[in-house]
Amino acid sequence: MPEQTVELARFKPISQYRPRIGDFVIYHGWFWTHWFGTINAVGEPTDDVSLIKSGLPALLFNMPEEEMQKNTIRLKISRIQRSAGGEYCVLQNGIWYT
Repeated sequence: MPEQTVELARFKPISQYRPRIGDFVIYHGWFWTHWFGTINAVGEPTDDVSLIKSGLPALLFNMPEEEMQKNTIRLKISRIQRSAGGEYCVLQNGIWYT
């Protein structure tokens, strides 16, 4: 029986990332510092995004609106695009930017 090939994941370099509302962002910093976020605004023509972040995806997607406002940060798009070593990863429409 012929073996089927299945695409495990689609990915592109993080330097090619162009943000859209709803993108899922993962940040992994030093000493187990990490968070998950989703982009809720893209600054045009400025080089920044607004995103809501949380320590766990389950908390991120079940957060009350007042908590969303407290956990919203602004981040430079270029900071994400120039990250190295897996500091930022973004999932956009089934494509991982790593």
